Amino acid sequence: MNGGLTLAQVRKWPPTVDVAEAARALGVSRSTAYEAIASGTFPAQVITVSRRMRVLTSDLLRVLEGGVYLSDNVVARMATLVAGQRQRESAGAERVDQLSDRELQIFRLLGQGQSTSGIASALHLNCKTVQAYCARAKEKLGLTTAIELRRAAMRWEDQHAAATV
Repeated sequence: MNGGLTLAQVRKWPPTVDVAEAARALGVSRSTAYEAIASGTFPAQVITVSRRMRVLTSDLLRVLEGGVYLSDNVVARMATLVAGQRQRESAGAERVDQLSDRELQIFRLLGQGQSTSGIASALHLNCKTVQAYCARAKEKLGLTTAIELRRAAMRWEDQHAAATV
């Protein structure tokens, strides 16, 4: 552990410690710690108690044990990104009727878990041709990545399979 401290020593600390102690545990200077706090990159939650900045010991321990601390702001941003991605995928799955017959065939095979090379082999097409159909399908469905296309295809395939049962 950096700073000459052991995890056992840090575990004995009170629930919050001052920034200097946190910096020592992390093996960085106080000035580096304050710069990280100011830029929002300090790896633990910092709170103000009696007009003094304090660091949560539980967050320090998580980081020192190899974990990651995510601030509420980062979690909120990640949730917004994931929600947006899911919304695009759902919207994409709803616009499937815009796909050509071949694009729909490939879309369904993607939804069934087939790889592009597997689809190419099964349909006796060049892999680049399948990738071109996938690119056109992404464009028509308003999706930006191959992962979004695959997830939308899987969601659509699940809904379609459930509707036919």
